[in-house]
Amino acid sequence: MAKRGSVAVYLTRRLVQLVFVLAGVSLVVFVTMHVLPGDVATLMLGDRATTQQLTDLRHQLGLDQPVFVQYLRFADDALTGDFGRSLRTNSPAFQEVWFAFPVTIQLAVASLVIASLLGCRSGVCRHQAQFGL
Repeated sequence: MAKRGSVAVYLTRRLVQLVFVLAGVSLVVFVTMHVLPGDVATLMLGDRATTQQLTDLRHQLGLDQPVFVQYLRFADDALTGDFGRSLRTNSPAFQEVWFAFPVTIQLAVASLVIASLLGCRSGVCRHQAQFGL
């Protein structure tokens, strides 16, 4: 029988690893958003925006701050549940994701059912081909 302490140690170790994984993922997302071509301010205001309008929006969004300050703000906002606003609808981004969540679950369940059916059928066919009935 396994010791209780070993389970607690395992869970603690996994939770510590989770913190590092989440930090790594947030860093990858942040860096990816910064190296992609394009500018958020131009995307939001359009190509006809004046230089002053772009400068003002960049300042409002904090894009004129050093990159490490932007990352710290990004991480702090994410930890407090503020995922920003949608560029398309200007509503909270989390609300947009939450709205699409039921459809995502339906798609995941449908793909799981199809994969299970096909996997079981191919396993039965393979077993019959190898060993016969």
